[in-house]
This record gives sequence, C-alpha cells and structure tokens, in this order.
Amino acid sequence: MQTNSFFKKIVLAVVYVIIYIALYIAIRILYDEYKTYGWDSVEIEQQTIDYINKNFTFDEIYFFSEIGFEDEGGNTASVKKFDSDTITYQVIGTPTESQALFLSKMVDTLNKVLLYNKIIEVGNKDFNANLIVNFCKSNDLKKISKNRYSDATAGYCIIKQLEKAVLKRAEIFILIDKQDQINIYGVILQEFTQSLGLFNDSERLKNTIFRDGYGLDSVYGPLDLACIKILYNSGIKPGVRLKTFENAMGIDYEQIANEQTKKKKSIFEFN
Repeated sequence: MQTNSFFKKIVLAVVYVIIYIALYIAIRILYDEYKTYGWDSVEIEQQTIDYINKNFTFDEIYFFSEIGFEDEGGNTASVKKFDSDTITYQVIGTPTESQALFLSKMVDTLNKVLLYNKIIEVGNKDFNANLIVNFCKSNDLKKISKNRYSDATAGYCIIKQLEKAVLKRAEIFILIDKQDQINIYGVILQEFTQSLGLFNDSERLKNTIFRDGYGLDSVYGPLDLACIKILYNSGIKPGVRLKTFENAMGIDYEQIANEQTKKKKSIFEFN
C-alpha cells in the first residue's frame, strides 16, 4: 500500500510539473504576441483603402497579400514595416566595388519610389543602424548562425527587433562566395527589399524578385515596385492582419479559384 501511495505521489508531481511547464509556455507565447503585435486589431483607414484601389490593379493587390504579411520565421501574418522617416543601413564585410555600387544605386531607386521614408547609409560602426548588410563568406555565416546556413543558402535576412509589428532592426547576409557577379546582384536586391517588410516568397510567379529562389534578375519588376508602394506609400499601418486586408480589398479566394478553373490556368499567371 505504501508503495502504491508513493507511486501516486510521484505521478501527481510529474503531472503538476507538466501543467506548470505548459502554462509557462502558453503565458510566454501570449506575452511575446502582445509585445510584438499588441492585442488591438489594427484597422485600415478608408483613405488607405481608396488610395490602394485607385493606384493599383487587383493583380498587384493580390500579390501584396501573398508577400506582405507572412514570413519565413513563422511570425503572425500582419504588416511589418519601419515607421521612422529615416531608415538607416550599415555595410559590414568586404563587398567588391561593383557590389557596393549596385547596392548604392538600388537604394537610390528605392528612395525615388518611397514618398515618406528615406534610406541612408551610415558608416559609424557604433551607430545602431536599422539594417545591417553583412557581406560574408559561407564559413563566416556557419560560425555566426549554424541554424540559418545550408548549402543552398545564397543570402537571407532576419528580424532582430520587432515591437508591436514595427520593425526596428534587421540583418541581411549576402554570401559573396556562393554566386557569380551577376547573380549576386539579385541576391542583394531581394534580401534588402525583403528586409523592409516584404518577407515572404512566391512560388506562383516568375517575373518578380520575390520568387522562391534566385535567377539573373537584378532589377525591380512592376509587381515588386507596386508592393513597395503599397507597404510604404499607402498609409497602411504596422499590425494590420492579413484577414483585415483581404476583407478591405475584397479578395475572394473562392471567386479566384472559379476563375482559375474556367481559364484552366491562374488568372494571375504571366508568361
């Protein structure tokens, strides 16, 4: 009898420990969710809806819904963006002269597209820049982040600080020993642009820098520029959830599926 009683106490203690751990994990997840996104549902103002409907096609709006909310880190499907007038970036490592020039020209292009935010480079190593662009070799990345490296990795960006869906800091890695001189431009273009808040990739279209994988493209396509403008020029706020955007923009997946069936291919598929 004493043995059974002792065994029951052990089992009960284990159950209590499991419950305690489960509660701790749940509370931690809820706290992280609140700290990162807040509880309040962020709505889309009517002027933002009107601006988007007036200036963008449905194809462009639908594509933004694909890449402007989700991200490869599994974070909540909401808008994530910098909200400061100035977005600073700092280059670390040893890019070639042509790579540094390409990065500079790309930033010039972005600054012509952005209406209210400007991207500037800062050279002070002690400056707490919003974006760190790290040109490094594969072995260096293995040392820095073993979990992020694979033989297929050519570059990636990671969120370093996010508060209530407002981007504060992100880091970009460009592997200079994994691509030839032309393809590395595409890596720089995609990773830097994604770090502004367009984190997801698309496997649906080929004529965009946001496709899953790299090619020879080193210039923005119409869809790419449209997504940048929707994110930063329309007034859409950090924290807007994907479902809120879909409802406001009238994205009906059932209707899209019906159109695809009628035409026997995606209505958003480009040759």
